[in-house]
This record gives sequence, structure tokens and C-alpha cells, in this order.
Amino acid sequence: MEKIPTKKAESLISALKGKKPVVIIACVVIFIVGIFAVKKGYIAEDMLNVDTIVSFVNGALGSDSTKAAVDTAAHVIDSLPK
Repeated sequence: MEKIPTKKAESLISALKGKKPVVIIACVVIFIVGIFAVKKGYIAEDMLNVDTIVSFVNGALGSDSTKAAVDTAAHVIDSLPK
């Protein structure tokens, strides 16, 4: 078994302190998939950037932007002439 990038794993752990559990789980899963992609040669190890992963997932799942979604079914307007 090949070696896991421990410096990147340590920086991931330190970057996830104080985040929501959903953000932590998503970041860990993405990091594991990234390690798998590096081992198989799909991406370079330099592309596995922990800060980018954490900031993207925290922006998508960590903020209250999901609560601000508008129910479009309630705002349907009949545009056909009567």
C-alpha cells in the first residue's frame, strides 16, 4: 500500500476545526476520492488542494444559502391569455 500524504491530511484536520458535521464528512469523502485519483494517476498530487476543498464545501453546505432557496411552485404565474 502506498503512502497517504500525511501533511495534506494534517492540514485537512486543522482546516476542519469548528466546521459543521456535514462539511466535515463531505470534505473527508472528497479528500479520500482525491487520494484515490492521485494513486490511480488521474490527477497530479499538486491538484489535491485541501484549502480549496474546504472553502468550496463550506461555501456550498456550510452557509445559510440552502435555507434561502425559493419555492418556485408557489410563484407560478399563468401567462396564457384568457
